[in-house]
Amino acid sequence: MADIKPVIVPLNGKNYPTWKIQCRMALVKDNLWSIVSETEECPTEREPRRKFIERCDKALAIIVLMIDPKLIYLLGADPTDPVVVWKRLEEQFQRKTWATTFTSKIIFTKAQRRWLYESTYQGTYRNF
Repeated sequence: MADIKPVIVPLNGKNYPTWKIQCRMALVKDNLWSIVSETEECPTEREPRRKFIERCDKALAIIVLMIDPKLIYLLGADPTDPVVVWKRLEEQFQRKTWATTFTSKIIFTKAQRRWLYESTYQGTYRNF
């Protein structure tokens, strides 16, 4: 199966809800979302720890490169932690209402189901 190349409009301050879902899906695709969502802990053994740090750097790069350069100042002088960056962006742009929370969960669930469906053979054959 061909590698999926996501096309994501960089975060510009007005498109946060859409950007958040697309960025999360890019991280899910590369098996990095568990780092950003803090469901995966850093291993203590040397080699697994090195690989974990490499994955953290990759997650950070994906997030930062999907932000309009005019907004990079929001991340601080030198961002090094993808979890901190994600939380700063969320604090800056996420509205704290029950409606946005509910809508975001619905959109994310639908996008995730679609992505999973299209990743299966059924989705692949459907495109022929």
